Amino acid sequence: MRIVLLFLFTISHVCHAGIKLPGQIVHEESITRIAIQRTIPQRLAGVDEFITITSPGVFAVRGELLYLYDTARQLLYRYNRSTHAVSAIEGVVQHLKGPPSALHVGANGDIYIADPFGHRVLLFNSAGDLIRDFSDSLNLNNPVAIVTGIEGNVYIADGLFSHIVVFSPSGVALRALSLRDENIKLHQIADMASGPQGYYILDKIHKYIVVISADGSLVSEVPRLEVTDPTSITIDSYGDIYISDEADDTIKVYGQNRLKYIYGGTGSQHGYFRMIRGIQAELNSLYVADSANNRIQIFRIQPSYEGIE
Repeated sequence: MRIVLLFLFTISHVCHAGIKLPGQIVHEESITRIAIQRTIPQRLAGVDEFITITSPGVFAVRGELLYLYDTARQLLYRYNRSTHAVSAIEGVVQHLKGPPSALHVGANGDIYIADPFGHRVLLFNSAGDLIRDFSDSLNLNNPVAIVTGIEGNVYIADGLFSHIVVFSPSGVALRALSLRDENIKLHQIADMASGPQGYYILDKIHKYIVVISADGSLVSEVPRLEVTDPTSITIDSYGDIYISDEADDTIKVYGQNRLKYIYGGTGSQHGYFRMIRGIQAELNSLYVADSANNRIQIFRIQPSYEGIE
């Protein structure tokens, strides 16, 4: 008997009142449930069970494919937004020593999963087969974010040492980009993302987003003074920077070195959040892991809005 998984979701095309400054994000859909359909050759047995997304954890998006790790069920799902088809990627969990802290999908479909209890990042192919691990006993202790560079190297942010460890595609540790110097003072890296200027590093304490080049050189610093408890960062195709703030369940958006607008707030309606686990911009959509509401919210990003005067 073959098992096929399908997501059920609701769609709304109206802008929610939670947008304090209109014109940038429109709510598209919320993914809240998975329906298991058991199919028998030549006939469909029908939907006989529904499973709520118990605890959406780390996720990543590549094109139309959403990869989501359900922490409570310890399963990694792959969801196609175009076809609404979902598959469980088997065999991944058995290699993890604890809950993953970050997820990244390469351009070829390979899956990178940060395993903080194992002090490493694991690389799987699209079928869930383990390819290799990225580890460095001297420099990698608590991986919190993963980015693949255009040259093929893998950049892993360490939350304990507050630096970036660069690996070759084959898993060889090349160098550690230390950010603790007189010009860049980071204390606890929360997240990292790639963007038009380089690699954007979000620190829990440092009140600036630090942008570095592939060799670790400082490109710029963007103030984020309005964010109290940052958890995740992403950059859209317009170059705007999105930061989730756990202190007030909002997403704060920066551009031209200033706060442009604030979105969300604490609640369960569309456009509101409770404990944002992560955010990612992909193909002019913004994905938000709304953890305590047990859902993934997806928003359409519209052309850049000037925001706060």
